[in-house]
Amino acid sequence: MRERLGLAIVVFACYGGAALGVTNAYPFSTFPMYSEDSPTFGARLVVKDRGGERREVDRYEDWTCAADLSFDDLEQTVCPDGRIGQPTGYLVKEALDHIREHPDDDSRDAEESVDLVIRTWRLDGEQIVELDCPVARCRARLQ
Repeated sequence: MRERLGLAIVVFACYGGAALGVTNAYPFSTFPMYSEDSPTFGARLVVKDRGGERREVDRYEDWTCAADLSFDDLEQTVCPDGRIGQPTGYLVKEALDHIREHPDDDSRDAEESVDLVIRTWRLDGEQIVELDCPVARCRARLQ
């Protein structure tokens, strides 16, 4: 029994040493996706209505915006704290595609003035700071 325990400890120590030396080559790994620093922020492109309620972009249709919306501009939106509120790229593209695929067709009058904002959450020590980073003022209709 002692021999098996001793062998197990030696094998584990050799495997651990190889994983730390090699870093990431099969079958040795330090699993960097779990061992690296976690992000300290999150962001999402949303619609903020006049009442202050936030909803997903795809809940609206018949879009007309005061500014031309581009992916690069949205990626570099500066928040009130002077830092960039960078939402996840593929979600921004999906939201922009939805806006472009649902333009105002002038057939309905039930549009409301809304703000397109990047809702940002920042981890500041033990506190979560929530910010709305303005992108554009638009008109859209809730589905």
